[in-house]
Amino acid sequence: MLFDKLYEASDEAIKKMKKPLVKKKIKRIIESAWDDAEGRKIRAEERLADNRKDFEKFDINEILKSKQEIKKCSEVQVQIKLEYKDLFGNEMK
Repeated sequence: MLFDKLYEASDEAIKKMKKPLVKKKIKRIIESAWDDAEGRKIRAEERLADNRKDFEKFDINEILKSKQEIKKCSEVQVQIKLEYKDLFGNEMK
């Protein structure tokens, strides 16, 4: 519940955090990052499926590249969810 601690702080530098829409804005930024990773993962999954179907242009390097992108995006999403939980104290929906 880091966000709540920052929100209750009285330091002048933290006053901007007390604006009512800041929490909502930060949540949306985090959700947007998760959505971006999800979109990249979906595109990589589509490329992987396409590369596996095309036997004439079969390229193992492209398949491996797509698999790495999927793994990377999944790991990023886990980190985003952990950051969200650290900030707000609950699971990301």
